Amino acid sequence: MSLRLFVIGIFIGLSTYCGASYGTMLKASVPELPPADSKNPKHSFQELIVLMDAAYVEGDITAMNFPFERSVANVEKGLADFHLPLIHNPDAQPTSANYRPIQEPMGKVTFVIYSHADKPITKAMLDEGLNQPSFPYRLETNPGHSGLFSYPMERQAHLENMILKVQSQRIDAFIYSQEKSDRTICSMQAAEVHRAHFGNFFDIPVVQKSAHGDEVDKIVSMILKRLKASGEMQDFWSKIHRPFTDWQPHQQDWRSEPDECRKMHPPPPPANG
Repeated sequence: MSLRLFVIGIFIGLSTYCGASYGTMLKASVPELPPADSKNPKHSFQELIVLMDAAYVEGDITAMNFPFERSVANVEKGLADFHLPLIHNPDAQPTSANYRPIQEPMGKVTFVIYSHADKPITKAMLDEGLNQPSFPYRLETNPGHSGLFSYPMERQAHLENMILKVQSQRIDAFIYSQEKSDRTICSMQAAEVHRAHFGNFFDIPVVQKSAHGDEVDKIVSMILKRLKASGEMQDFWSKIHRPFTDWQPHQQDWRSEPDECRKMHPPPPPANG
């Protein structure tokens, strides 16, 4: 065997062993989520993939869209290199799922406790409830978020149903991300709802638990760090998530749009001319 063929053979073997490497085309699996701003569909995770692809000068990123659970399963089965987004609680118990969060998070997501204004509930009350012989509150959250919390939770896929249950006091509260919940409360004019800050979790891409996933982690983390260094990540994140805002739906005059609801959909810039 010539030296040239020997070197080529070593290179191919190392490439196969290491899996993803800089200069690789990566496949991102992104769930079919509604845009962060219904009046500006550009503000979605599709926009983030475009930003990540531009920052990945060594290679390319292509995106596939699937229902949320299938999108995560694509990573577990090796059909995609990474999935985003996924809310991560670093204090949660490890699971047997064949995926893990990467090292570099995208940003923080604010979670809020939504309860009835006549019986407002806070995080301190929920924590105290864990010390009682039986947990005293009926709580719901999205199926994808149920693993974030240490409280007994019912899984409810439809946010509108959770809001209606709180209004009718069929449940005591639900815990959900702030922006989507607040927009839905505004659209429903849910005047009976009380809000209390629960806490913040990181939104983060996930990769397969494998040597290949470890290599993808390095690349995707590098890309996110580049976007943060340029300020593009912070600019994108501010469009879809914000720190907790302390406003109360039950204190608003719903005969006109409350200020907080109006802020969620800033008016478009005036047309030229």
